[in-house]
Amino acid sequence: MTNRLPAAVRESIPPALGIAICFLLVPKLAAPTALESIASWMPMLWLLAIGQLLVIVAGAVDVSVGSILGFATMALGMFLKTHPDAPVALSFAVAAGVGLVAGLINGAIVGYLKVPPLVTTIATLASFRGLAFMVSGATTITGSVVSDSVTNLASKGVPIGSYTVPWILIFAILAALAMDFAVKSLPKLRSVYAFGSNAEGAFRRGISSSSIYLLVFGLSGLFAGFAAVAYLSRFAMAAPGSAGVGLELSAIAAVVIGGAKLSGGTGRIFPVTLGCLFLSVLNVSLAVIGVGADWQLLVFGLFLLAALGANRTADPSKNSSSATGSRKAA
Repeated sequence: MTNRLPAAVRESIPPALGIAICFLLVPKLAAPTALESIASWMPMLWLLAIGQLLVIVAGAVDVSVGSILGFATMALGMFLKTHPDAPVALSFAVAAGVGLVAGLINGAIVGYLKVPPLVTTIATLASFRGLAFMVSGATTITGSVVSDSVTNLASKGVPIGSYTVPWILIFAILAALAMDFAVKSLPKLRSVYAFGSNAEGAFRRGISSSSIYLLVFGLSGLFAGFAAVAYLSRFAMAAPGSAGVGLELSAIAAVVIGGAKLSGGTGRIFPVTLGCLFLSVLNVSLAVIGVGADWQLLVFGLFLLAALGANRTADPSKNSSSATGSRKAA
């Protein structure tokens, strides 16, 4: 019966049910403090997932985004250390620039050197983490370094009754709307879906795999840079060894829970948004009921396994090895 529903609706049902169950089982989630915690946690994941979505639509995967976030966060922190009065727009530009360059490096390795995406991003996961240590001198960015213009993104916003919508969440909403519009309107982004569905057929129609990989990994890095600003605004500190660690798996889980197929060719912003919201609500739910951080990681891992299993069952005709980049397009 659900097969008769539009694809976007079908893909939205699982995360929406998960969100509803969390609120039913943990009524304290409706408290303003819990809602604010959800709103401050979600932008990081949401921005990462938006970038990850197009990579997965192309039939690839980027496991380096957590390290790119860490690298961009440390670079931004060092920039703020020497430019404490920099406007917030410049902070976004610095972090986004670092993320974009890192993403383009991934895209060039995959697209031009023909190294499989999973292999490439496992290698750059370590490399970008090393750069995070190098750019920061292996020191922690403390609250005294992070400017008010950055921390205010998470602590201030638009008041709605007893609740405040943080500026960084508003930025994430606008970024998601812009990406959704771009995917529906720009032929180059539409070609990513054609490539993910049938790489060889797309190549015969003149779609270059190199340009596709450069585009999607570049965007993934760009949004990881945006997520770095969200990270620093929320925590007001960052350590090179921990900033962004594990967020790449959460981003992949959010995209898969939102209905994107690891075999490529499908994926929509709105269901992925619900996937991000579900994981954000789940994260705060576990904290509210007193579940420790280690157990939270276990729960997230189990949900990722369940989502991957459902993904595989729903699309048995395609080999999931496409996520490692084993595509034959030139």
